[in-house]
Amino acid sequence: MTAGVPVEVQQRLRQAKEENGFALAVTLLALLALTAISTAGFLLSHTDLRVSQNHRSSVDAFYMADAGLANYLARGNVSTDTQVYHFPSGSTYVWGEPLVDVNDASALWRVLSRSAYTRLDGLGASRMLSRTVLEAPAPFNLYAAVIAPGGLNKNGAAGLVSGFDAATPADCSIGGTQNVAGLVVPPGGLSARGLLNARSPSSPPGAPPTRGFAGNPGVDSSQVAMAMLQATKIPWQSLITGNYVGFDYVVSQTGYPSFRTQVPQGDWPVILVDQPGYRMNPTMSGRGTLIVLNDLALSGNLQWDGIILVGDDVTSNGRQTVRGAVVAGLNLMLNQSTVKPVQANGNWDFQYHSCNIRLALGGLGPVVEEPGTWSEVM
Repeated sequence: MTAGVPVEVQQRLRQAKEENGFALAVTLLALLALTAISTAGFLLSHTDLRVSQNHRSSVDAFYMADAGLANYLARGNVSTDTQVYHFPSGSTYVWGEPLVDVNDASALWRVLSRSAYTRLDGLGASRMLSRTVLEAPAPFNLYAAVIAPGGLNKNGAAGLVSGFDAATPADCSIGGTQNVAGLVVPPGGLSARGLLNARSPSSPPGAPPTRGFAGNPGVDSSQVAMAMLQATKIPWQSLITGNYVGFDYVVSQTGYPSFRTQVPQGDWPVILVDQPGYRMNPTMSGRGTLIVLNDLALSGNLQWDGIILVGDDVTSNGRQTVRGAVVAGLNLMLNQSTVKPVQANGNWDFQYHSCNIRLALGGLGPVVEEPGTWSEVM
């Protein structure tokens, strides 16, 4: 006890000190609890934010993969080469995997699209989608070795245009069965100077001509020019603008592709030439579908397997070998009033080849998406 201080006062002072110590402890505990709650709330909010950001990134990556897949299928052709599509927040990589050949020119493909989405903080997400598609030949009707709505001028007796199918069953399943007209021109559209439809002295009786025009028939002049073109079912306007099918090569943006170093073996590319008065020489021999917007001049021993589609006229000098089909004057379908005749000056050898045509049409054909095959690859 403190001397001179009443006992009651001393007890009250001691009780006050004890209460102050308890209040301080409670306050400290309360502050610790509030700090823990605040920290937990912050961590929870941060986690929710990260979850939301990751979900958003995953959704954006999904839409990028889907957009890349749609853009790729809109090209109209499928290959094993990877096509890259760039978006503001990343890139999408799309490529095809062959599954099974349906026939000589149709095949089932699996198309894969993988996105790489990147956020501003450097983090991101990736999604991969898959779709099965059928690549089939274009439904064009190439019903002759040479179709010339502007007519044809043949100078000299050398050369052969034949609609008898030069393909064999060893080339494809329909090889040798598609005998068509050799030349189709409008009424009065053929001007020929020189000996035509002659046979080699060693040919057996009844054998087709070895020069001139042969086929079923050799020359068909029963249709007017526009009807001739409409019968081909070639959508020329859509074709030359790239709305029907994508081009593998465009000669103007780049040079003519080398079939030795650039075009993969077995590919039948679609090549667009949009330069006027284009001239082709033997170094440009190749295969596939050649689409020429204006005039085309052929020289030397040029060889082509497949299809040649020309907007205006064709001039042949030298000896060209075409195994497939040639259509000239297609710009008449763009409301041009006239088209020029084909000028055949050399010893040309144009023969209808059903298998080469089918392979070339495979590069022009639509890509049909198989229903129920869309999926996400995890």
